[in-house]
Amino acid sequence: MDQDKILDHLIRLLYIIRNVACHRALSKYKSDFKQNYWILIFNNFLDISILEWCKIFGSKIEPTHWRSLVDNHDSFRLGLLKALDIDNSNWDDYWRRVKNYRDKFVAHHENSPGITHYPELDNIIKSSFYYYSYLIEKLREIGIYYEPDDLSDYYEHFLRQASKFADMSYQVTKDIEEKVY
Repeated sequence: MDQDKILDHLIRLLYIIRNVACHRALSKYKSDFKQNYWILIFNNFLDISILEWCKIFGSKIEPTHWRSLVDNHDSFRLGLLKALDIDNSNWDDYWRRVKNYRDKFVAHHENSPGITHYPELDNIIKSSFYYYSYLIEKLREIGIYYEPDDLSDYYEHFLRQASKFADMSYQVTKDIEEKVY
């Protein structure tokens, strides 16, 4: 297995998890956002999470899709479904909703009415954890040890840190009057 390709996928998974953590760290303030600044940041964290996730789990023909690194696709997919505690039909439905959101609102511009569905992020997190555990095992087999062992643990630590940043920065800026619309 190509070390650089594994690391590329691993880094994408870290991007996903970091952006989800930042999005969640700000979510407690979303109903109070009065400035475009916070609305943009909050939504950008969501959009980047989804964009990066679709690079790994989106189109099978993409060079960054998980199938390009996984030998036994059927076994991996079964493990993925088990990790997410869903069946194939529910996975396909979820995948379609996330990919549609990405296609319509993030990667391409479609003249559609307002967003009616923001993808739920739990399956994005769980699928990232699952694929990361697969990849980290491959890295360990070739003697690479500098990436975190457990993405779930990393996520929890990153979320706590992001929450501290979000709390402090939001509290300091929440009363700035919006003057540019």
